[in-house]
Amino acid sequence: FAEGVVNDWFTEKQEERFATVAKKGWQGLLSQIRSDGQVDGIVRGTPIFPTPEEYANWKTRENDPRGLGAVIWAAIAIDKMER
Repeated sequence: FAEGVVNDWFTEKQEERFATVAKKGWQGLLSQIRSDGQVDGIVRGTPIFPTPEEYANWKTRENDPRGLGAVIWAAIAIDKMER
């Protein structure tokens, strides 16, 4: 959403609402970043499972590279939005 606000993807009326949602989402991401910079709770690579229960039980990892890029991208988008 922050990326959308920065790039004018929303109407002026929508922009404030999406900026608020982006900030709330960022606060959620921040809760997963430890003081040493490690990121908790990234879902590791996931195969195709036959049942929803298997997906629900799939464990997360610390600093899985598949999720670190998304965290960095979100940080950049929030920074641009708040400028």
